Amino acid sequence: MMSWNAAVQLGNTSIMLPVTASITAWLLLARQWRLALWWCVLFGTGLGIVIATKMLYIGAMAVGQASDYKGASGHAMLTSAVTPVAIALLLHSCRSRVRQAGLAVSALLCCCMTACLVALKFHTLQEALHGLALGATVSIGFLWRMRRHTMPAIHTWQISAVFLVVVMVGYAKPAQLERLMNDFAPHMFRYTRLLPPATLY
Repeated sequence: MMSWNAAVQLGNTSIMLPVTASITAWLLLARQWRLALWWCVLFGTGLGIVIATKMLYIGAMAVGQASDYKGASGHAMLTSAVTPVAIALLLHSCRSRVRQAGLAVSALLCCCMTACLVALKFHTLQEALHGLALGATVSIGFLWRMRRHTMPAIHTWQISAVFLVVVMVGYAKPAQLERLMNDFAPHMFRYTRLLPPATLY
């Protein structure tokens, strides 16, 4: 049980958001401007969908109209969006078989994360699969675009700069995101209930 809990912790925002920032920083350092923009748009859209589904649940729960669906799993989405991309970038200069093996390992990790979330009852199967599918869409979309670009080799100074970004973002306490959703969602939901039905579409 402890090992499963430890596995789930790998999908926390305190780990995955710094890795996401590292990916962005590395792309910028490599002067891959379009790839960096593509990554930010894809990841931001995926994270935004997760936040929206969770806020709808929190807001509905605050006014006594909550459903059994708590929103797409953020852990599953973050893991399946970030892990394959990080591994692909680290192994981009390796042989094709090594890159394929790395992507296979990342896919296995994503599936294990989804299974752990369901087994430990953090999410229903539906919520976990929705997060997994959303994250996979983000990573596959980025990797598909990445095939058209020639990635430069990673240099020591680039790795050092990326590591600095990881440390700085880690101190930003990304776990505050959940608290902000808990504070804001009920007010937003109460406000939308006061609007005419036509304005909600």
